[in-house]
Amino acid sequence: TVSIKRSAAPTLAFIADPNNQAAAAAYGGVGTTAQVNLVTPNFKMPQVFRNNLAIDMKLPYGINATIEAIYSKTINNVVFADLNLKTPTATISSSLSGSKDNRPLYSSTKVDGTNFTQAFLLSNTNKGYTASVTAQLEKTFNFGLSSMVAYTRGRATSVNDGASSVAQSNWEFLQQVNNPNNPDLATSLFQTKHRVIGALNYSFAYGEQKQSSTGISLFYAGRSGQHFTYLYNGDLNNDGSAGNDLIFIPKSQADIKLVSFYSTSAGAISSGTATPAQQWAALDAFIANDPYLSKHRGEYAT
Repeated sequence: TVSIKRSAAPTLAFIADPNNQAAAAAYGGVGTTAQVNLVTPNFKMPQVFRNNLAIDMKLPYGINATIEAIYSKTINNVVFADLNLKTPTATISSSLSGSKDNRPLYSSTKVDGTNFTQAFLLSNTNKGYTASVTAQLEKTFNFGLSSMVAYTRGRATSVNDGASSVAQSNWEFLQQVNNPNNPDLATSLFQTKHRVIGALNYSFAYGEQKQSSTGISLFYAGRSGQHFTYLYNGDLNNDGSAGNDLIFIPKSQADIKLVSFYSTSAGAISSGTATPAQQWAALDAFIANDPYLSKHRGEYAT
């Protein structure tokens, strides 16, 4: 694998002969630092303790009812930390939020910047759980029709879902506010908050001795949308990741620093530009019209 980060990258060419590869100088020289992945000595593969309780009941009118609860507790899950990230000694500038957002600010200096870019440690956590309750009704009719409807209410939390491919991306794309090396318990990507399913099946026999039959089925499945959150575009806390900083939801214009990017023409604000007051008016309206953001003004998004 060739990885090049420079302003004027050389032309790359595939060379099939393993004994006649291009010299390192052709690609800007040999790098002096490396990224490494480490594993704790007592590391364990993911484990959960899962149990369930179900009740089946016969209701009037030939209806069968089932209620089932499932609970899974995390015993061991994977968590990632960059050991080359120095412990912060300051917070982000108070001018960005009127001192409302006090998240840590990390140093650009590494613990060992001479030899390593990042050093990711894989360890375990027992934080997290998944719980769900399902109610189901079934009825079979004597003329070939059967029906079923079920509803599931779920809740799932985790520290890191491990949804990416390598240690670096699992660490840098985990959204958080405080310490990326010790992330908070949050809603899992795999949570299904609401799910409804329904089915209708109709079968009928035909032929001289009813030796043939045909079945027609209809199935419906609906669920609430996937969990998402709101992030800053960029690396607000200087931890080395540009896709993991949860926003602070401002109550007023004093809680956010808006930069002027406007020009005037004939005394009027040009199209496509906006003053800080105009930016706030648009942002304030967006927050007011979002059920989640409007409810959590003055807090960090989760």
